[in-house]
Amino acid sequence: MTRFPPPGELRPVGRDRELAHLDAVVAAAPDGPRFVVISGDAGIGKTTLWRAAVSAHRAAGHLVLTTRPSEEERHGPLVGLFDLFAAAAMEDEVLDPDLDVLERGRAVLRALRAMTAGPSTVVVAIDDLQWLDAVSAHALRYAFRRLAAEPVVLVATQRRGSTGAPDVAPPTRIEELALGPLDAPAIDEVVHRAVGAVPRPALGRIVEIAEGNPLYAIELARRPHGVGGGLGPAAPATLAAAMATRLDALPGEVRQAVLTAAALGPAPAELLERACGGSGSAAAIGDAVERGLLVHGDEGLVRVAHPSLASVVLDGCNPLERRALHALLAGVVGDPDARARHLALSTSEPDPGAAAELESAADRAGRRGAAAVAAELADHSVRLTPATDRDHSTRRSLAAISFRAAAGEPERASALADDLLARLEPAIPARLEALTLRVFLDIDHGEDVLGRALAEVADDRWWRGRLLELLGWLLATYRGDLERGRSLGEEALAIALEDGDADLEMLASATVSTTALLSGRPRPGLVERAVALGEVHEPPRLGRWPPLFFARHCLWGGDLARARAVFESMRAAFSTRGIEFQRPYRLSDLALVEVSAGRLDDAAALLDDALEAALDAGNRQAAVWRHYPAGLLAAHRGHRQDATTAATALTSWGRDHHQPPRRLMGQHLLGLEALARGDAAVAHAELDRALDLASELGYRHPGFVPVLPDAVEARALIGDDAGCRRLADEVAAQAIALGCPWVDAAAGRAHGLALLAAGDDGAAAVLAEAASAFDGLGYGLDAARTVLLQGRSLRRAGRRGEAATVLADAEARFAAMAARPWSDQVAAEQERLVRTPGRELTVTEQRVADLVVLGRRNREIAGELYVSVATVEAHLTRVYRKLGVRSRTELARLLRTRPGAGDAP
Repeated sequence: MTRFPPPGELRPVGRDRELAHLDAVVAAAPDGPRFVVISGDAGIGKTTLWRAAVSAHRAAGHLVLTTRPSEEERHGPLVGLFDLFAAAAMEDEVLDPDLDVLERGRAVLRALRAMTAGPSTVVVAIDDLQWLDAVSAHALRYAFRRLAAEPVVLVATQRRGSTGAPDVAPPTRIEELALGPLDAPAIDEVVHRAVGAVPRPALGRIVEIAEGNPLYAIELARRPHGVGGGLGPAAPATLAAAMATRLDALPGEVRQAVLTAAALGPAPAELLERACGGSGSAAAIGDAVERGLLVHGDEGLVRVAHPSLASVVLDGCNPLERRALHALLAGVVGDPDARARHLALSTSEPDPGAAAELESAADRAGRRGAAAVAAELADHSVRLTPATDRDHSTRRSLAAISFRAAAGEPERASALADDLLARLEPAIPARLEALTLRVFLDIDHGEDVLGRALAEVADDRWWRGRLLELLGWLLATYRGDLERGRSLGEEALAIALEDGDADLEMLASATVSTTALLSGRPRPGLVERAVALGEVHEPPRLGRWPPLFFARHCLWGGDLARARAVFESMRAAFSTRGIEFQRPYRLSDLALVEVSAGRLDDAAALLDDALEAALDAGNRQAAVWRHYPAGLLAAHRGHRQDATTAATALTSWGRDHHQPPRRLMGQHLLGLEALARGDAAVAHAELDRALDLASELGYRHPGFVPVLPDAVEARALIGDDAGCRRLADEVAAQAIALGCPWVDAAAGRAHGLALLAAGDDGAAAVLAEAASAFDGLGYGLDAARTVLLQGRSLRRAGRRGEAATVLADAEARFAAMAARPWSDQVAAEQERLVRTPGRELTVTEQRVADLVVLGRRNREIAGELYVSVATVEAHLTRVYRKLGVRSRTELARLLRTRPGAGDAP
């Protein structure tokens, strides 16, 4: 077993408990992921313990990747990843500056797995985690969350109480080593190691003042006025004060070297010398190194010896001096992002050139997924834009708001949007974008915002048309008010056509086409017109791009391949523009596509990414939208608790935020989950509630939320042939109105189910045709479910050989998807096929027979099943013929004694 310290190194003082824990981590590292964070106050010894852990892992033969970010580097791009992976495999992919944020996370995961394939244990060692740059933190978090058995260890330090520290590892799996103060003997040894022998009275005073903080004790022992007089009542009361006193005593050029290194961050010696300027800069840097103020790191970079020292020297710099220093550094550094940041910190007056550089840097940071950094840079770009340059100021303000939203600060983004709206004149186009942005940020109050705006614009047709269209979209999409949404969209479209307003026509066409389609009254060609206009006119920044509407039409209607292609292109487009707010929505869209296709593993990966993106952006709305495809996946995979959780979240959100479509989705999930596990009675009850809500809202497109097709299946399986026929006729009517291939296939399946419920042996052929139609469209899950129904109908018709073949096909399909509850249903059908001779009863026939066994008369049976007495008599006639009995008594006797005969068909 490894023992601390490795040969040739001093053992950290007073940390036996922590060292034992780290020793155990080294020994167990090959067994799987471990995430250790050493936390504590500044100067408490976190880095000393971290170095010991790094040395121990190296001594054990582990591959150690290290980064020691500084406070000045937390705004930079890829700093941490460059340190960790510059010399490692796949560095080009990991360090590609333009790589999509999630692709970078996947690249880091692949790199870590490749390194462990050796096999080798990989240790990611991060000192001062709180200052790790956002891009690196996001990529590592993505990778660490997905590690299962890989031998990867995180050893990091983090200052206690630091704000904004990234959570690179799953919080529930972090092993925190919280460092407390050292005792007096340990402080004695620490001081002796650092500065030599100290008289006992002075050491006692040091121990008293330092309160167990080793770095504070060392600073006190180093005081230039001697240990005695310097430790009286005027002794520095804090570690920072002790460091400041030490810095004040330095020669000017040495202090300047430390100050420049603190502002620059870790850098090659040549760059630091250039930044310091003057012929004596190398000597001053060397002097600072001799005094222990600067250090040459293992990576060849010069840095301030301790982060607290860097903070103290920067805090002690007056504003004019600090701006001058950053202006100097802006001319020295080569990285454009670092230069932009130094420009921002060096400039207090409007500067068009600096504002433009900062805008570009913000865009780059946004594309890389560092939304918080992008927001800060964008704020600076707004600040430095001349007041007279309204166009640039407004555009940059809108970008800053978007970045704040993407960084998980919706309240701050909303406040910035309100400030911008107050500054903008009432009748300029930029105000509409700001207003749209404000509505996106706070959907709950969107109607109020738009209502006030409509009152402001009075008879201004340009404004009125756009506000009507936006309100119509909001009402239809979020409130489920299709009729009002369509009506307002139609009014906006009329204004657009009368005024020749192509921009408004683009938006209104998309809204009207979608509301009309969902209402069962399609407007052919309208969404295609919106897409065509969108190719030559700029769509809104945050979304509602016409291709998104078109892709949803394709998903609901039967063109799955095109839906996937368009959603994918939209995801890439938003990513390229750095609009992180949209990412989780697009990933959820793609997950819906893959669930429909039966590619459930792909859907799971997309939903995993969608959750990550929603959490990163603090986007609760997007997290809720993700629940619907996640619930569908859970239902089809047999994860009952996950499906119920998703349904509950959707229902609660829909109720609390007045979003009935979410309630509809939640209700559908409850019905589908029951249907998948074969509980037709529960499915029937839940789906009937969903049908009522869909009818109340006016949805007449079964592809949007397929409540109606699933309700047909539930009715068929409980034996309600009359109800099944009624709902099947409704699907057929919607298919005629909509003219969509998927709805046509759904109508065919519904017809086959109605025949199955009625005991018509022709059901199998109709269901086979429907399955073939779904297959041709690429809807693998619908096809597989229909094949199962086809097999069931063949079994009931007594066509045992054909049933066996079809059920084997269904079994293979569901097995490939890992759709366990559907596979279980196939297995149950196959078991019945083996054990039950002869023709079997339909669901309705079985229910009639069961009621006869219970002693019910025909009139009572008719009342319970909501059918006529003649229908009951007809069912009984078929039951007698199938089972070879001639009376109610013989029927009861047979069903009580015949193994398997009482099973539900």
